[in-house]
Amino acid sequence: MNWGKGIMIVMGLFIVFIGVLVSVLAGQKVDLVSEDYYKEEMAYQHEIDAIHSAKMLDSLVVSQKDGQLIVQFANNIEPDSVVLKLWRPNNQQLDQSFSVTGTHVFLIPLKTLQQGMYELRCEYWTAGKKFLQKESVLIE
Repeated sequence: MNWGKGIMIVMGLFIVFIGVLVSVLAGQKVDLVSEDYYKEEMAYQHEIDAIHSAKMLDSLVVSQKDGQLIVQFANNIEPDSVVLKLWRPNNQQLDQSFSVTGTHVFLIPLKTLQQGMYELRCEYWTAGKKFLQKESVLIE
């Protein structure tokens, strides 16, 4: 076998590899964070301000104990209303949302959540001002 045949075989195998790679990747399902992604992106500055305000308070503690996910506010915070969202990056059907009022502690049974990584998004309002805290939670 000479050099020309060897180069042609290697190039042919490379082309087949790239073709298979493209076809496999094109078949993957990709869920967007939101269907209105671009519209929400325009209002992102308000979210940045809410995150900054929440960091100044450092009021949210997330932990797992006795088969429950515990989301707890500091005692000096009196939220008017709270919206908790558990977002599963790889499966939109596993996303959950909760509305909470009148409590400092919110419990979510771990048996209602599948194992894996979740993004916890906690929006709360105090005296008309919006606060937002985000945290990654690993359910085992």
